[in-house]
Amino acid sequence: MIHTLLPHNRYRHYPDGRIYNWREVMDHVVDGVWIDDPLAVRDSYRRHLVQTVSVDRLLGELLDRLEA
Repeated sequence: MIHTLLPHNRYRHYPDGRIYNWREVMDHVVDGVWIDDPLAVRDSYRRHLVQTVSVDRLLGELLDRLEA
């Protein structure tokens, strides 16, 4: 078993695995509490989905190697 930090927050991976500067993205949590902004929630959800695609690609590569 392996537990990785992907796709957990901070979301910072493009689908191809490249990393973008997440510090340039608005921080949606202040002192552990989500800010009151629906657009911030939508943005974070989208970044989570993008990072999930990156994790799915990595998992596919791992399974391909194991099968080989």
